[in-house]
Amino acid sequence: LKPSWPTPIRLQYTSPCAVEAPPASRSSAMLLPMGPMNLDLQEDQQPPAEVRDKHCLFWRILLGLFVGLLVLQILAVDIFGAVFTGIMAVIVWYMVSNRCMQMSQYCLFMFGLLCVIQAIFETITLLTMVGGRRMSHTSAAESGPTGTRTTSVTYTTVIETHPFFDGSMGFKYNVQSAMRVCSPAVMIIAGFLAYWSYNAYPSGLFSYRDEEAGPIFGGGGGGGARLGGNGDYGGNTLGGGARNDQRGQSEGGRAVSGRQQGGGAPRLFEGSGQRLGGK
Repeated sequence: LKPSWPTPIRLQYTSPCAVEAPPASRSSAMLLPMGPMNLDLQEDQQPPAEVRDKHCLFWRILLGLFVGLLVLQILAVDIFGAVFTGIMAVIVWYMVSNRCMQMSQYCLFMFGLLCVIQAIFETITLLTMVGGRRMSHTSAAESGPTGTRTTSVTYTTVIETHPFFDGSMGFKYNVQSAMRVCSPAVMIIAGFLAYWSYNAYPSGLFSYRDEEAGPIFGGGGGGGARLGGNGDYGGNTLGGGARNDQRGQSEGGRAVSGRQQGGGAPRLFEGSGQRLGGK
């Protein structure tokens, strides 16, 4: 006698909440509500004619101002300021080369932001020195009884206040004062020039695209998402226009669950039972 093995029961499961995934182009508009930065378009986009013809001259003047500020900072022994100004001068030279053909909106945005931040700090420093520059000198003197090992050290700090420009303080002092005035002025001019050239472009970096500002589900003549039409849980239609007893594509959207024919509750498990061990 051959043993009869039980025949497995096959059950088919249909989820009542099956929703078709939206296209990738539509989902990006939902995940990034503020709109993507058009960097892919900026790489191949040339500057407008207004920037190449009118703004290019002002950018060359700004390059000369940065070079002059760099010389002042070197004479004033301002190492960190000279490094920053040198970097900004190189960026301006790169954007101005070939009649501003290397200029882009993204570069203008970052350049202007750095100039504005630097101008704020430089202006605060300048305002603290308008009433006069303070200079401090510290000297140390040792004192103690003669013939003993005990020694005391006395530190004396002298604070002197001088006018912002003082001819008696020497060349370096006056160069530092001139540098304190020129640095925020050049940064403010650079920020305004970057803002001017940035607005000359037809669209901004953070502008919405028309194809990504549309609805996520469905489109066309549909009236949005209708869940549970005609009292049925399984009759979900997205985009409108499709009833729960239809299957396929409608005008406004697509019927998600079309297996439900009647008005009852959805059947989670479907399939016919089979006997075990017999015919």
